[in-house]
Amino acid sequence: MKKSFYGSLCYKGIRGGAIFITDNAIIYKNQTLTLPDEYKNIIIPFCEIKEIKNGWTLLFPAIIIYLKNQNTYKFIIFNRNKFLTTLKHLL
Repeated sequence: MKKSFYGSLCYKGIRGGAIFITDNAIIYKNQTLTLPDEYKNIIIPFCEIKEIKNGWTLLFPAIIIYLKNQNTYKFIIFNRNKFLTTLKHLL
């Protein structure tokens, strides 16, 4: 299974892109030239996720993903409720 959503990474501004949920990971893809390579193709395996919280950024619905290795990613997710429902069924 692979579900696609419009999503933006919050890293030194709001970066457009796409976010996918697969059977075992959350994947974010972006092709912006000014974005460092480590943020262009982020793969977050479910086993590395410590916690996911809802939030807001500039009046947009966001999620914050806390990893077990102390890293944190913040994404603006359009249709956040569907994203979280899909994720809940897989975790």
